[in-house]
Amino acid sequence: DAAELGQSQKATSKRRRPHSTSMARIRESLMFNELSGMTSLAVPVVATYLLEFLPGLVSIVLVGHLHSDKTEEYIDATALSVAFMNLCGLSIGIGLSTAMDTLCSQAYGAGETENMGVYLQTGVIVLAVFSICIGITFYNATNILLALGQPAEVS
Repeated sequence: DAAELGQSQKATSKRRRPHSTSMARIRESLMFNELSGMTSLAVPVVATYLLEFLPGLVSIVLVGHLHSDKTEEYIDATALSVAFMNLCGLSIGIGLSTAMDTLCSQAYGAGETENMGVYLQTGVIVLAVFSICIGITFYNATNILLALGQPAEVS
């Protein structure tokens, strides 16, 4: 009896293995498809964010290669201007654009394509108004930095 039971269990486990192997292959295939789909969506977003911050980095590197007695001050001024630009300009623009992106994606997913146009027009107007405010802020950047206690040679 015990030998027959052992044989029966071996036969059952042999029958289950191909099934479990095929299920594992299906899971791997589904996971690969999901991973490749997520990667195809993530790569452009990551590349966009990297390219948005790349000009500041390149500016600092190029100024660092200058041969001058004031290279240190130039690097300080460049780093401060890049930080000011990122804080007062780029972060606001990215934040507002991301909000518009979320609203448009939601409208598209809900099948409300007419709302996408409304969101786009509203987003363009809001970004234009904020761009004017950011332009005024950049125009007065020296005065703002001096008021915040930055040295005049760097501001």
